[in-house]
Amino acid sequence: MKAARAAGCGLLLTTISAPAMASASANGQAGVIACPSEDMLLWLEVRTDTDLLAETMDAYAGAGGTLLPLGQFARILDLGIVVAADGRHASGAIDPRTRVTVDLDAGTAQVGAATVALGPGACVRKGDIYLAAQTMEKLLPVRLRVAADAQLLQVTPTGMLPLVRNRQVAERRAALSQLAPAETAMLVDDPYRLFSIPAVEVNAGQRFGSGDALQSRWLGVRAAGDLAFAGFRGFVGLDSAGATNVQLTLERTSADNRALGPLGGSRFAIGDVATPDTQLGARSVAGRGIYYSSAPLQAFDFSHPLVLEGDVADGEQIEVYVDGTLRAARAAAAGGRYRFDNLALGIGDHQVRILFYGPQGQVREDVRSFQLGSGLLQPGQTAVRFSMVQPEQPLLRMEDGPWPRTGNALRIVALVDRGLSRRFTAHAGLTRFRPWYGQERLAGTAGIKAMLAGAALDGVVGLDSRGGRAASLLLGSRIRGVSVRMLHAEYAGGFVDETRDPMSGGVALRRASEAQIDLTAPLPGGQRIPFAFDIRRVEQRDGARRIELNARASAMLATTYVNVMVSRQGWTGAVAGAQHVAAVETSTPLAPALQLRTGLSYRITGRPGIESAYVSTQIATPRGDMQLIVSRQGGTPSRLRLDASYRHRLSRFDLTTAAGYDLRTRSWRAALQLTFVFASTAHRGYGLAPSSAAISGRAAIRTFLDANGDGHWQPGEKAVAGVQVYTPAGAATTDAHGQVVAEDLGDTLPAQIRVDASQSSELYLAEMPGAIRLVPRRGRTTPLEIPLRAAGEVEAKLLFATADGAQPLTAVTIELVAEQDGRSFPARTDNLGTAMFGGIPPGRYHARLLPAQAAQLHLTLDAPGVIEVPPEGGFLRMKPILARWVDAG
Repeated sequence: MKAARAAGCGLLLTTISAPAMASASANGQAGVIACPSEDMLLWLEVRTDTDLLAETMDAYAGAGGTLLPLGQFARILDLGIVVAADGRHASGAIDPRTRVTVDLDAGTAQVGAATVALGPGACVRKGDIYLAAQTMEKLLPVRLRVAADAQLLQVTPTGMLPLVRNRQVAERRAALSQLAPAETAMLVDDPYRLFSIPAVEVNAGQRFGSGDALQSRWLGVRAAGDLAFAGFRGFVGLDSAGATNVQLTLERTSADNRALGPLGGSRFAIGDVATPDTQLGARSVAGRGIYYSSAPLQAFDFSHPLVLEGDVADGEQIEVYVDGTLRAARAAAAGGRYRFDNLALGIGDHQVRILFYGPQGQVREDVRSFQLGSGLLQPGQTAVRFSMVQPEQPLLRMEDGPWPRTGNALRIVALVDRGLSRRFTAHAGLTRFRPWYGQERLAGTAGIKAMLAGAALDGVVGLDSRGGRAASLLLGSRIRGVSVRMLHAEYAGGFVDETRDPMSGGVALRRASEAQIDLTAPLPGGQRIPFAFDIRRVEQRDGARRIELNARASAMLATTYVNVMVSRQGWTGAVAGAQHVAAVETSTPLAPALQLRTGLSYRITGRPGIESAYVSTQIATPRGDMQLIVSRQGGTPSRLRLDASYRHRLSRFDLTTAAGYDLRTRSWRAALQLTFVFASTAHRGYGLAPSSAAISGRAAIRTFLDANGDGHWQPGEKAVAGVQVYTPAGAATTDAHGQVVAEDLGDTLPAQIRVDASQSSELYLAEMPGAIRLVPRRGRTTPLEIPLRAAGEVEAKLLFATADGAQPLTAVTIELVAEQDGRSFPARTDNLGTAMFGGIPPGRYHARLLPAQAAQLHLTLDAPGVIEVPPEGGFLRMKPILARWVDAG
């Protein structure tokens, strides 16, 4: 066959025998020289800055530099350049406008309209053309750096390579579907029950002191479980002073919008609930009432503040970190609940870490990921939120609590969003509320959300029944990793907007502005420091103004985590003034069981001085936790306090002791507390359990080999130990019985669990779900069976038929295709022509070449390789697969 025709047909040959090359050289073919000997063979790893392209590729160290195989390298880059049957010609296209031809006889190559000299060292070995790296850079859109001592070929694309384009397309597809569950995700359905034995936590204690005011006793009981086909949460608090706090809530949540069955809804609650925020007018408040929402549980809108709430243990201090910077902190509220409802965040992904510091030094962490979008709905989609609440009033009031800041008037909020198109969503709201000091009013709002030129917009207008008028425009965008959120609102006629100025007591406003910027700055050494800047300006109708600026940053210095904040507050009006404050907090692990925390808040202006400072040492022991604190409070005079506490974990309960001394007043105090919990356990059923059981949802996980394939554990089916289970609260490992209890899964919001069986007791397992999603419930231990199936690991060897015998065929993709359902498993051959397939489920398979690549390279198989993976899995080796060239005519 003529060489020209062979080149035009585009036959791929990676490994035709060395004798063929020797014969060609002996015949005196021009331009073909002998390649370096096998002693000069190099195996190079091929990678870009971000991706591993090939674990090994043949290369030779020659006099003119490193020689690289054109055919093999082109296939690694997914370029359609193929070597002819004679091994002396190659042709193909880099893109639709640029064609490449190589002619070793002439010693030249043609790249588009340009002619390139192949240079010294060009040779043929095993049917492939070897060219110097410098020459390869002239033929292909790449820059190459060979590090022979590291066995590395670093590739830097200078044009759009197919492999880069394919990756970008895949990333765009992933971005478009990032709000949808993964295809391999398994959704766990845990129906509500008429009644389940509740998880119960009891705290009882007594406080002593040098004064009568420090003498008291208390009892707190928290319970959670299923009741009346809903999730039940209750808290009762009593103390010797006569104070009583009772909170009760029944709640149903549904990830598939069936909280109320045919009436739909993602969440319904009655009892102690909270209203949603509006864009203008009424803010979110808690009280007794009802709440309904059909919005997706995990749909977060940048136009609404992020609300964080949950259960909290008595005496815990709470800190909220957003993307690494401290945004909020406070002590535990009454009723065993915490709530942060004024966290305004920009568009994009945010990691929120909620740290709980117990009075005895114990630390627990709740990490959540939130994706704040533009709030757009799909065309025709409707989301409704409705709440009717009596603010500041618990469901059962046993005594008069704090002064009622919002009166006894019902607060009613109804919000509706409707998707108009992919870029526009309309929304409207109707609220009835009474501000702190104002009169009751009815307010209506209407607006449009839009996505234009990469920016999210939300324009809203509002009117109220007392003549108030308002309009606001919110803009959010993320540009090169910098999140920007800006808002401006104008008011007239005495409009009260609690959402912009929640601390004003319902004073009428004239205008309000906000700006927020979040970014991460790189530092030498690869460290990145998050910064957050925000500014708020509010002008009241009477002319008084208030402005607040905050700058936050955090960094890891050696082993110390440092968080810094600088704040300025200024106000005008009847009482004018300004205040500048700087604060810094550090956390340093001194040993695996010893941590040091420090904090300092310093007033810069006015009367400069320390507002507060503390040094805390937290010590973890095998049976308990200890904390020692030295703190100083500013003021005139200042106060210095010493505190110590220890929590001892016994087999059936926890015993806590605490003591403190005030050096200024010379007063002392001490406390003793007993804590015990009843909940379901992994092996013993209902009984004493970790104290977190009554606070958060849990999952009782069982991993096993599903021999009959029904998805449920049966007696006799083998347990799988050593499976890693990753939850929002951390990692856990299944025991010898294949069981583990995943703690602290949260509540209300869907939790995602990932499973890794790579270190398990079973060596060969089939692919598992990429994620397991469930909606945890307080006090509920969800049974979660994870069926595993044995799998095979298959080795296949691909050879190419030549006149000199079969030779390995490298950098070609083979697929194993299941005969039952057509599912395919791809793998690429290495420099020895071997492809490894892992996690192949039991069944019968046939091997084939990737159709697109086979057509491009004009290859076919003599016969498809066939293999059957037995039910028990294991390692299997296929018979060698033989490929041949197809004459394209």
